[in-house]
Amino acid sequence: MSSLDDTTPPRDAHVSLDEYATGALPADEQRRAELHIAGCEECRAELETIRRMHERLRNAYEAEPGPSARVRREVMARIARAASPSSRWSLPAWAQIAAIVLIVLQGGALIRTMSSRAPASQVESRTVAQMTRLRVVFAPTATEAQMRALLESIGARIVDGPDAAGAYRIEVSGDPKRVADALGAARARGDVLQSIDVAQ
Repeated sequence: MSSLDDTTPPRDAHVSLDEYATGALPADEQRRAELHIAGCEECRAELETIRRMHERLRNAYEAEPGPSARVRREVMARIARAASPSSRWSLPAWAQIAAIVLIVLQGGALIRTMSSRAPASQVESRTVAQMTRLRVVFAPTATEAQMRALLESIGARIVDGPDAAGAYRIEVSGDPKRVADALGAARARGDVLQSIDVAQ
């Protein structure tokens, strides 16, 4: 195979044959390729092979069935609906800017909230409140108002009673330390409480 000219290696003509066949070469290179092909039988044969292959591909593409008329109508209708002004929000520019600013502020607040949370090691675990049952005997001179006030002060409620001995069963909810503090405070009220013990 001969070269395009004395300064062009023979390989360049082969590299550009496909581009030459499709007309993709710049005008000056297209002319150089034409001159070379006119004098190179090997390149002419290869160019003919390329052109036949392009022709077969074009024929195969054209033989493929296109979308049906119904599909084409549906696609065009969807495009028309999407392009119509009524399908878009018609918010004024200031409302769109306000919405963007609001989203940015909310995102910043969310990030700040998440970053300011205590690490897992400092978070106190929630425990189900424990119920402690106690047996209480009120002083014979205690009024109903005094008894209610005492029960409220220790966070207790009556669940049973009075029994034959005049004792009530009460429940105090909370952690053991709080219950112990409540019992200490209740025992100090001798004018209202005669005795308080853990129920059996």
